[in-house]
Amino acid sequence: RCLYIGDNLVSLSGFERGRFKSHALNTLARRSVPYRLGCGIDMRYRHVRSEFNVADKGSRRFDVKGSQEL
Repeated sequence: RCLYIGDNLVSLSGFERGRFKSHALNTLARRSVPYRLGCGIDMRYRHVRSEFNVADKGSRRFDVKGSQEL
């Protein structure tokens, strides 16, 4: 099992469903299916609010109002 935690709800829900409205993202989602099935990978997608996403801290220019240091 693999757990993917992200703060972008559009990408999380698209990969969970396995389809996107965007042709480019839909192509990526479809290409990942044979690898996941062939390797027996069970993906789980979970959302974390942006202000609590510690991996995203370095890419932020400004503090998010009301955010706390973890």
